[in-house]
Amino acid sequence: MIKLKGCDFSTGLGFYQVIEYLNKLKGKNNIIQLTYYEVTDKTFLTGVTKGSMTIKDGRIRDDEFIFMVLEYGEIDLAHMLPLKWKEMDTFNLDMDENWL
Repeated sequence: MIKLKGCDFSTGLGFYQVIEYLNKLKGKNNIIQLTYYEVTDKTFLTGVTKGSMTIKDGRIRDDEFIFMVLEYGEIDLAHMLPLKWKEMDTFNLDMDENWL
C-alpha cells in the first residue's frame, strides 16, 4: 500500500508509471510480477491514463492510496549477487551494470 497523502502530483505520477512499466514487463524473467493494483482516486487514474492531467493542474487528494499486489520473490538480490560473482570469476567477466 502506498499512501499518497502529502505527495505532489509528480510523485503520484511516478508511482503510477511504475505500475505501467510492471504491466509492460509482465512475464519477463528477473522481473517481480504485478498481480493486481488499485488506485483509490479514479479521477487521478483517469486523468493520468488519458494524458488530460498535467503537473500544473494535477492534485492528489489526502485520502488517496495505491494498492499493489506483487508476487513473492523466492530469491533476493543478496542471494543472486554471490551467484553472479561466482559466474563472473569462473569466466573472468566484468559486471554488467544493466544486469543489476
